Amino acid sequence: MGTNDDTAGGRSAREGTIYVAVEVSRKSWVVGIHSPDLGGGVGLHQLRAADVAGLAALIGRARGTPEDHDPGARPRVLCGYEAGYEGFWLARRLGQLGVETLVIDAASLPVSRRAKRVKTDRVDAARMVRALAAFDRGEPLACSTVRVPSVEEEDRKRLLRERRRLVKQRTMLTNSVKGLLMLHGVFDLAPRAKGFPERLDAARTGYGTPLPPGIRAEVRRTHALLGVVEGQIAEVERERDRIVARARGGSSA
Repeated sequence: MGTNDDTAGGRSAREGTIYVAVEVSRKSWVVGIHSPDLGGGVGLHQLRAADVAGLAALIGRARGTPEDHDPGARPRVLCGYEAGYEGFWLARRLGQLGVETLVIDAASLPVSRRAKRVKTDRVDAARMVRALAAFDRGEPLACSTVRVPSVEEEDRKRLLRERRRLVKQRTMLTNSVKGLLMLHGVFDLAPRAKGFPERLDAARTGYGTPLPPGIRAEVRRTHALLGVVEGQIAEVERERDRIVARARGGSSA
């Protein structure tokens, strides 16, 4: 059920526009709606997380049916939500449903002293509605928006991001192997060098004995993970090179 909270900051930016803000989280969505029928208030509604059908139903009820309005005067709807881990799928889905949607840079939203004291999804949803209305009214400082990339653009970026993530994992695993060996005074084994497993078997501790079996087994397991990550990096780089070759008009091997 919805409740009224606060105002959208004066008259609508564009006469008859309905403003919808979605405070997205993994547990639930809080939806703030300002429409002329609310007399300047913000109706707040809670939905299950990712409940697009429920969101569409809320928008539909706020907008009404064509019979509720003069011909050609059905209210415009502008929806917004903060950019975050949810990505851009919601904007794409709402676009398919004919809902104009803006993805808002969360860092650009002004935070009042009261909002800092009372940090709730309901406060955030009402605040976002006000910012959305002000932005639509032509106030550029109200918030900033993020361009929604095409699915193809976003997919191309995944390869570079995956490689960065894998390189970080490689560094972490390399340092883990080195750290385990240093515990026993072994400093001359390079985890990424050829022949590391054989050299590990022959290694002697700083106090002159073979490596204890427990530490040797842990090093082997960590080194095996390192090998998997290095193989994935090589695979990603081959795919990257194929994409570059196609873009240049060359042929892939």
